[in-house]
Amino acid sequence: MKIVVVVAWASLVCMGAGSTRGAALTPGDILLSTGQLGAPSAVYEYTPGGTLVQTFPVTAPGPVDTAGRGVSVGSDGQIYLYDGTFSPALTVINPLTGALQSYRGIGFSTANNLTYGGVAAVGNYAFVSDMNTGGSPDTGIVRFNVTDFTSERFASGTEFERVTLGEDGLLYGLNGDGFSGWPELYVWNPQTMELLRTVGLVGADIRAVAVAADGEIYTTALDGYIREFTPDGTLVKTLQSKDDGYDIALLPSGAIVASAWGTVVVTDTSLNSYSEWSIPTGPLFVASATSPVPEPATLLPAALGAVGILVSRRRRRNSEMRVFPQRS
Repeated sequence: MKIVVVVAWASLVCMGAGSTRGAALTPGDILLSTGQLGAPSAVYEYTPGGTLVQTFPVTAPGPVDTAGRGVSVGSDGQIYLYDGTFSPALTVINPLTGALQSYRGIGFSTANNLTYGGVAAVGNYAFVSDMNTGGSPDTGIVRFNVTDFTSERFASGTEFERVTLGEDGLLYGLNGDGFSGWPELYVWNPQTMELLRTVGLVGADIRAVAVAADGEIYTTALDGYIREFTPDGTLVKTLQSKDDGYDIALLPSGAIVASAWGTVVVTDTSLNSYSEWSIPTGPLFVASATSPVPEPATLLPAALGAVGILVSRRRRRNSEMRVFPQRS
């Protein structure tokens, strides 16, 4: 049953360093969101090489415990942010103006872990992950219709730390972070929310996934490994970065971008080596500045999906890029 809850808080913010006004996102760039519970958050657009393009400060115009978590770009070119922790909102940012609106919907939340909280936008929908927290015991995936911001819940009874959209047009939800055993990946058709399959993944503390158009799954984890899996969950290859991984995304160029605390790691699907750069901020979530599925009408309900993940290093204050071969 769909529950209509359309309460929005609107605000207009100015662009920060790197831009004197709002501008359309550049295809091929990346978005980084950052923020901690009770602290100001922001979304940044960077080139894959580490050059800041523009900044979108995020304020809490309503009762939202601001903390920038998962970020996604919709088919409409808008930025969708998982904004908060115990009482978060879906915050939508217009990159042309910097104007933002926040929607609580039927309610969702995440545990106070700096690596949790995911959002995925495609077509008329935006999806957020939901966990059982004090005062918000419901779990599953909450789907917003972005035409009127009504919302409904799917997959009730299962906690999801993250949700992401694959380049194959399918929706992926990550359940299990190593504390409750090996993680499991749920795969849905985002239009019908039909559960297509589940995939078991090997690796403790997996924090995020990204899926390529051919269904290959990439993950990042706190153990510092970026892993590649086949669509059925068979481990193919690993790459160890210098530090723990928080989030991961695929770029149209085929590059893989992973993030951690103030650090961004860039590699590719060969997983042979990586480069890195840093920004002077806290925990980071990453997304492609290009919607992975610009034409949702082409979604194949039974297609295999894939999610890619990247890992990053811990905080580094200098922005010098360094290149690291895979450890033997």
